[in-house]
Amino acid sequence: MQNYKEHLLRERKKIDKLNQKIAKLLDARFKIAKKIAGLKEKIGMPIFQPKREKQVLARIKAISSVPRYTIPVFKAIIQQSRRCQREQR
Repeated sequence: MQNYKEHLLRERKKIDKLNQKIAKLLDARFKIAKKIAGLKEKIGMPIFQPKREKQVLARIKAISSVPRYTIPVFKAIIQQSRRCQREQR
């Protein structure tokens, strides 16, 4: 039983490290999204770009081994990126 608990703790530490990396990557992504918002505004492009979003999701689906989990996550990331861009304007 103790061995399982120790293993669980080790696996959770791995998740914690990944969460830190994911948070930093998301911070970087939202920073870029803000820059993109400014560029879109300068060229008169709307924030919502359905064709681009479909392309992004198709690429994620192609590279993910578990798209049934990653696609909903990326949909949420894209939604928050749009929110970030709207707030930037």
